[in-house]
Amino acid sequence: MKKYLNKRYIAVIIVVIAVAGVFFGFKNNDDRNFQLAKSIDIFNSIVKELDLFYVDTIEPNKVVRNAIDGMLGSLDPYTNYFPEEEQGELEQMIKGSYGGIGSFIMYNPKRKRSVISEPYENMPAAVAGLKAGDVLLEIDGKDLMGKNDSEVSEMLRGQVGTSLNLRVERPGIDKPLNFTLVRKSIQLPTVPYYGVIEDSYIGYINLNSFSGNPSKEFKQAFTDLKKSKGITSLVIDLRGNGGGLLSEAIEIVNFFVPRGKTIVTTQGRTKQAEGTYKTLREPLDTEIPVTVLVNNGTASS
Repeated sequence: MKKYLNKRYIAVIIVVIAVAGVFFGFKNNDDRNFQLAKSIDIFNSIVKELDLFYVDTIEPNKVVRNAIDGMLGSLDPYTNYFPEEEQGELEQMIKGSYGGIGSFIMYNPKRKRSVISEPYENMPAAVAGLKAGDVLLEIDGKDLMGKNDSEVSEMLRGQVGTSLNLRVERPGIDKPLNFTLVRKSIQLPTVPYYGVIEDSYIGYINLNSFSGNPSKEFKQAFTDLKKSKGITSLVIDLRGNGGGLLSEAIEIVNFFVPRGKTIVTTQGRTKQAEGTYKTLREPLDTEIPVTVLVNNGTASS
């Protein structure tokens, strides 16, 4: 048995030595296409060798996914890979909507479970009969004990039209209750709050994303603050804004910048990646002082 394992290790060592030799050879080779093709060939060989000789059985899909995540992780935090089965998540990010049950949930540390705090009117949770205070026990038979709000929310979300089975505990009722819900499209507000700072004429707009149609919501909020509150300056809060559509960000900037002004230029290694983006419409207000709040959670702003 020991001799057999040693042969496995020798095979892996041979592959590693071969990899090192090829990479040293790359130092004297300026052909990037050759280097790229050879690197892919090396990676393919390593996966095959591991599949044949590694002491445990590997899961090829998992190994390759980890390799991809490691490669992209060495770049900036906004370069991500979405496989086909996660396409729905990407669409949620772009459109600013998702398939869900339509309810706020809160984690109860004493119960170590999430609790329904507010079902949205006319949404699946409310229509099915879920109520504030219901303790979430299971989703599709999976126990939720100890799972935080983010983990539970991820399990509640899915493709619009798909169903899930929810088991809850309701205060005052001895036996758990079972519900079957069909996920519905839930639109996320991109301007969750706007108002006037107390004892001032300073307007405040919280913009949490550039996905969906934030320019429309922002315009409505800004117009309302000017007409009903008479604001003389504005604070735009982009803290925690995860980014989104460049076109929407430009549209919002256009509210305060004259038509025809260059807002953004993009550069890349191909001509298709290069572009100049200008304001296309007449602005709403070019005189009002604007302050923008950002933090390390603000992307592409």
